[in-house]
Parts: sequence; structure tokens; C-alpha cells
Amino acid sequence: MDDALLTNREIASLVTLAAFVMLAIVAVVRDGSGGQILQAGRSAFATLVSTKIPLLFAGYVGCVAATVALASRWWLWDTALLKATVVWCLISGIGLFGKAFSAVEEKGVFVGALKRVVAAVVVFEFIANLASFPLWVEIPAGLLASLCTLLAVFGSQDAEHAGVVKMANTYLGIFGVAAIGWAAWRLVDDWSDIDRVLLLREFLLPLWLTPVALLLIYPLSWFAAYEGVRARMRFAANGRPIRPQRLAVMIRSAGRLGALRELQGTDSWRLGRADGFRAAWREIGDIKQDQREEREAQLAAERRLELNAGLVGTDSTGKQLDQREHAETMQALRWLATCQMGHYRNRGNRYYEGLEIIIDDLSDKYGLPRPNGVVMHISRDGQSWYAVRRTITGHWFAIGAAGPPSDQWLYDGPAAPSGFPDEAEWEQWAPGDNAPNWT
Repeated sequence: MDDALLTNREIASLVTLAAFVMLAIVAVVRDGSGGQILQAGRSAFATLVSTKIPLLFAGYVGCVAATVALASRWWLWDTALLKATVVWCLISGIGLFGKAFSAVEEKGVFVGALKRVVAAVVVFEFIANLASFPLWVEIPAGLLASLCTLLAVFGSQDAEHAGVVKMANTYLGIFGVAAIGWAAWRLVDDWSDIDRVLLLREFLLPLWLTPVALLLIYPLSWFAAYEGVRARMRFAANGRPIRPQRLAVMIRSAGRLGALRELQGTDSWRLGRADGFRAAWREIGDIKQDQREEREAQLAAERRLELNAGLVGTDSTGKQLDQREHAETMQALRWLATCQMGHYRNRGNRYYEGLEIIIDDLSDKYGLPRPNGVVMHISRDGQSWYAVRRTITGHWFAIGAAGPPSDQWLYDGPAAPSGFPDEAEWEQWAPGDNAPNWT
């Protein structure tokens, strides 16, 4: 197919990258922020160098290179695949290395990465890149595709831009289908002149190199998770030696990333305060038991939501039996109250009306429908406010303030509150008769 050192698509990609770099430089020169950006870049570089990430990345690259060298002794690889290998390393390889750190907090990262990479290989990286359009098509089409990608990514964060996002995704879909169709037509047309063995090797390259990279990344993820636990343990130990506690963590995790993931956050402080190996060993068991009970309680709460859906009335504590959307609504309103506290002093000691974007974002942040029905009211003097929402059950929740931060009032009931917070309808600070469900 495209046997040149760089295909038309790769040339177009370089042109697109150069165009965006030039635009960035022009923007920086115009607003005079070059010095600040340079300083931020130096600071970020210094922080990166001070960590073990460069050393880990060097080890990762070395292992990938050793794997490729080993594959060259077999049928899987030869020097004709050098460019394809470099492209895989720059795009997929570096991206997979970044997954080593996201896997510390998230489950299913490795399986998800494997599925996405294999799908990309079959649909785009292999089929679509078998042949490029003429350069006069690739450059403008590539520039427009890059622009549409940016619009789709950033526009999806705002519901007002849904039309732009739809148009951008439509173009990207058309461009992808056209690229695949063009490549397929060229493949059939040039079939007799193609090196089919090399073509098969190029197809298989990411299919065997990606799982190998994931196997290399797993111990990096384990090490990153362990380093996070160790750092928190050292902080909690306040200068005391923690080698026995660290040994307990290493033995009980037994190389399992999931076991270390359970010790993230403040739980690892308990290990730093433990007195020796046995105490840390028991503490790990207690942490795991606490987390199991928490998961069971969460499952029980979810089952109660399903069983009580549609029931009318309250339980022995005065809470509504049907609590669908209650937790999500309370979380969303509490976040809105936090935002109002922050804006109060920044807006001349007044509560702020212009939180439409934050209110709209509550739908994605807390799993509420869109529109989410949150309505906010600000007094004329800006010294009182409240926000209210009606759940799917018909129950109302409200939060607000009758004075400067950190004043806070809560309400819930079968109807919306009649006005701004007061003692007749609302509860200040904590749940009470006028806000029994605020827990």
C-alpha cells in the first residue's frame, strides 16, 4: 500500500500539529502569558524529574524493546515493521503507560484498555491506515477532523453545545467511514502487488504487543499503589519507623493490585499508627472487613430502594419509605451550597445568582435527570438564598442560608417551602422535625 517513509496521512498529521503549535504560540504572544507558561512548564518538569516516573518509564521502554528484539528471532517481527512499531509506541504505548497510574484508583482499567486498543487496531489503526487519501484531501480533512475532535470533547461538557457536538461527531463518523472505504478499495485494487506476509505481521503487531505491554504495566501499577500507601503510612507514623508495617502490607497484598487499592485513602493512616507487624496485619484485616460491611450496606440500601419504590408513608424514624433520588438530590444541593459559600465573599459579600452552569452540571455529577429541576432563589439584598428540588417520588428537598456563610438551613417535605429559611419551616445546621430525611 503506502510504502513511503511517511504516508500522506502522517504528513497531514504533522501539518495539523504544526498548525496548532503555531496558533498556540500566537495566542501566547498576544496575551503576554509566555513567561507564566514557561515557569509552569519548568515547575512541572522539575516535579516530574523529582519522582520515580522517568525511571519507571525508562524501564518500561526497555522491556518493550527487549520484547520486540525477542520477537525478531521468530516470525512475528522484522525491520520492515520498524515504523509501525514506533507509531504504536508513540500512540498506544505511551497511553498504556499512563493507565498504570489510573489503575491505582479504578477497576477494570486493563481489560478496558485491551478492548479499546484491539478495537482501534481492527477498525482504524490497521484498516483505515492501509491507504491514505491524496495529500490535497488529507491536509484539510485532517485539520477539520482535529477541530471536530476538540469540539466534541469540550462541547460535550455543556448541554447548550449539543448541536455543535452532534455536527462534529457526524463529520468524524463520515471521515472514518470514508477512510475505511478508501483503504478497502485500494486493498482490493492492489491485492496482487501487496506483501501479504508483511501485511499480516503488521496486523498482528499491536495484537501481541498490547497484551505484553499490559503485563509490563501491571507491576508498575502495583508499585504506584504501594508507594501511595507507604507515603500515607509515613505521614501517619510521624517519624516512627514503619518497616514492619510495610512488610505486612507487601505480604498481605501478595502482588494483587486490588488488595492495595482497598488500602488507599485515609485507611492507610491506620497502618502507619499500628504498633509493629502483627498490629498492622490485624489492621489490614479490619480495614477489609469494614469495606466489606460498607459494600453490603450499600447493596442493602439499593435493595431497599427497589423494594420500597412506589410505597407511600414513613418508617419509624420519620423518613420516607420511597427514597428514590433522595441521596442524589441531597448531595447535589449540598454541593450547590458549598459553591454559594465560595462565591459569597468573591461577589462583594452577596450570594450569587449566576450558577446556571453549576446547576446544569449537577445532572452529570450526581446522576440526576436533565433538566434536573433544581431551582435557586436569591433575596434582593443578596444575604439570603435557597435552592429546592422535587424528587421523582414527589418529595421536596431544599437547602439555603439566612445570613453570611457558614449559615445553613435544611428542609424536606411533601411540598416546597413557602419562602426563605426560617425557624417555622426549616432546620438550622442539622436534620430535625422539618428536615427528617437530611441524613
